[in-house]
Amino acid sequence: MIEFIIRNFDTLAVGLLLTAFGGYVAYRNYRKNRFADVCIKFRNEVTTALEGIYPTISVYIPPDEINTKILQSIPKIITAATAYRHHLPSHRKSGFDRTTQNYSDTARNTDWNRHIAHLMYPSMQKPGDISPGDKFKHAVDNLLYICKRKLSLLSFVWVNFHNNSFSIA
Repeated sequence: MIEFIIRNFDTLAVGLLLTAFGGYVAYRNYRKNRFADVCIKFRNEVTTALEGIYPTISVYIPPDEINTKILQSIPKIITAATAYRHHLPSHRKSGFDRTTQNYSDTARNTDWNRHIAHLMYPSMQKPGDISPGDKFKHAVDNLLYICKRKLSLLSFVWVNFHNNSFSIA
């Protein structure tokens, strides 16, 4: 047995290295796919909470309803962000917390009547002034920016297969 190991040491070493490399690639792919799945869930929860408002308003909604919907979305999005935060690397958590707090503050301070006035009377705007609606859209975009990762084909297939929505077109 010892003679076999000594004579075939280079073959065994290469086999061991290839096995270790294959394990690393499999683990890395698993982590990417798990993160992609969580990103899709977080993005869906945010867009569901802001349905009809974000990214654009397609049907007329009275400003008071928009304000109410924005205020009602804060706890849902904070809950989704708390669940999503667990899957982030530690060096991204503090930035994500600041972004979540920024969204919460912006959503509380957004008044859609001021946004409409900002659009209707552009001559009353100060130079460099940003409308409340644009500030809100920017806050939501920043919240979702961390999920804008290029998904590989493998992770796309895995997520769709995992969610039982896989189909070959």
